[in-house]
Amino acid sequence: MVAGCWVGNDDQSIHFKSSHIGEGLRTALPVYGKFMEKVLKDESLNQYRQKFPKTAIKINKPYTCQTILPKADSLEIYE
Repeated sequence: MVAGCWVGNDDQSIHFKSSHIGEGLRTALPVYGKFMEKVLKDESLNQYRQKFPKTAIKINKPYTCQTILPKADSLEIYE
């Protein structure tokens, strides 16, 4: 199962006042998060929950993923 969320407009002349309020963190992420919460609670979808198989080859390159979240006091709602 693959899911994604696009938040936008077909009219390309309409823009957010700044990218700070129109980025995925502020628009698409809340929608996607609510959707995935419901999917994970739905027991009829248990057959889709699996772990990825281990690789058959050794991966030599180390990967690190860092998530940089905004400070809580910098989260503002714009109208």
